[in-house]
This record gives sequence, C-alpha cells and structure tokens, in this order.
Amino acid sequence: MNSLQQAIILTSVIGTILKEYDDGEGGSVVPEMRTRCMRFMKHQSGIRILPFGGARIIDKRRNDQFLRMVKIGDTIWQKTVDKYADKGITVEASAFIMAVYDFAPDALNRHVTLSPKLISKLIDQNTDRHAQSSHNGTVVGGYITELLYEELGLKINGRLRALKNKIARTL
Repeated sequence: MNSLQQAIILTSVIGTILKEYDDGEGGSVVPEMRTRCMRFMKHQSGIRILPFGGARIIDKRRNDQFLRMVKIGDTIWQKTVDKYADKGITVEASAFIMAVYDFAPDALNRHVTLSPKLISKLIDQNTDRHAQSSHNGTVVGGYITELLYEELGLKINGRLRALKNKIARTL
C-alpha cells in the first residue's frame, strides 16, 4: 500500500471525527482541517461535479482506488465502533486524531497538507483536558492504527505505540 492510499484511508477516518465537531468547537483549526480533508478527498475521488447538478467520473482508475480505500477506512471505523461503542467511553477527539495522524504523518503532510504544526494547534486549542478522555482517545486511535497495520500485513501494538508517542509529546 503506497502513501497515497494510506492518506485516503486515514483522511476518511479523520474526516469522520472532524464531522462530529460543532462549528464553534476546536477554534479555527477544525474548519481548516475539514477543508483540507474534503479538498483532498474530492480530488482523489476521480469525480467532477457538473455545474448544473450531477457528477461524472473523469478518472476511472483513480475512482476505483478511491472507493477501495474508503471501503477499507469504513471497515476499520466500523470495527472500532463495534469494539468501543457499548463501553460508553468518552473520547477526546484531538487525542484520537493525533494517534491516527501518527500512523503516517509524512503521507498526510504530503498529500493532505495536514502538518504537525496544524495538528499541534488542534491539540492546543482543545478546551477539554480531561485526562481519562484524552487517554481513551489515544487508545481508540491506537486500536485503529493496529487495524491499519493489520491491513498492511504487519503486526504491531498500535495502542502501546500511540501511548508512547503521546508521552513523548508531553515531555
């Protein structure tokens, strides 16, 4: 799986979380991240929106790749929801996004222009500093990275890696 495919999968997961933010929540960073994610996904879809309604596939190969990667992202998201939904945990979205971002920061920076500076702004502007919800966000994000590594055919404990990265950022 190349970096563009990883970026599509990660952007679909991050975009799902960004949709949950209210308009005023997260400061000016959330709308900027949403815009970057939507612009990237629109470009990668291989579809052109027609001026008077409708759409047309302009790049069949790109559209097929896009649909396969979004399907993988949706499957990973569904597995995560199935695992954690019934536990009633509170998740801090910025910690979750950071854990997912840590999976492939170079790919997200290169293709989606989600830079480390933008991600750190999201974390800095987050008003919810509850330690347990931040820990839960990191653990759930780490679980998603485990599923992503599994999709790549690699074995890794994503939750431990996400927690290690979080501790390294706070030091």
